[in-house]
Amino acid sequence: MSERIKARFAAIALAGLAAALVLVFQAFPSGALAQEKGDLRQDAASNSYAPELPNLGVVTVTVAAIDGFCKSIKYQATLSRPFGSFNAAFAELSASEIGKELALIEKNLLELDDPAECANLTDQKDPVEVERTFKAHSPNPNVISVLYTYFFSSPWAAHPFTKFETVNFDLAESRELTLNDVIPSSSLEALWAEVAKGWCSYNDNHSLPYFYNFPEDDLCKSPEKIPLPPALAADKGSLEALGNAYLTADGLVLQLAAEDGWSYAEGASELVLKKEDLIKLGANPAVWGASK
Repeated sequence: MSERIKARFAAIALAGLAAALVLVFQAFPSGALAQEKGDLRQDAASNSYAPELPNLGVVTVTVAAIDGFCKSIKYQATLSRPFGSFNAAFAELSASEIGKELALIEKNLLELDDPAECANLTDQKDPVEVERTFKAHSPNPNVISVLYTYFFSSPWAAHPFTKFETVNFDLAESRELTLNDVIPSSSLEALWAEVAKGWCSYNDNHSLPYFYNFPEDDLCKSPEKIPLPPALAADKGSLEALGNAYLTADGLVLQLAAEDGWSYAEGASELVLKKEDLIKLGANPAVWGASK
């Protein structure tokens, strides 16, 4: 990692932090990473990398500080973003997102509305914990596709929660991919029909996840007739509206958090669409490095 990039990350992370702070930059070469089941290698911060990304590393920022809104709240945040894609726009995106996240965490971690609410929080010796990790994939050498897992645990909450975010980035064109890059709009309904069928049969739930915002409970009686979800209908090029979608060498994966699925008890949900099936539906085979 260049000294200029290091300085940029340091400036973003340190701005405005008046409490104790530990800043850790980790750029692991491939040889320093342990092997994980499924051919994913894993670094010391629990980030994972597909074998197609042997040289990708990580920047991990660790902050231990006091909440800006409630001075009685201690927190510890460990935030990781991939680094080493040799694309300036992707590096800038990672730097910007870490900066935004640190600023939000420092300002008001629990997102309280009234300072008086701070008095209702009894003293706790354990800090609020925030952690962001990732799994990085590459369906072809020009694309990096990242699943971020955000974990939050508070001593004042009944249980921790986890949410997911995805970034699919075209390194050749220095931009984020859209769903239209993966499959033409003319095939979107066919793709959604396959997604709906998959979710309707997932764990024998026979209903769609909450994520898609359908009030009806009996849609899975005819999953092939389920209309596009409202968010996807409003933006037919949104991979996010499809369901935290990310690309792997084997296909397309949709990842939903527990609160976006069926129940907290069932945990996170993952639907895998194989590239062979996607190509039959009209998806661009070049996404996976195959010729048309």
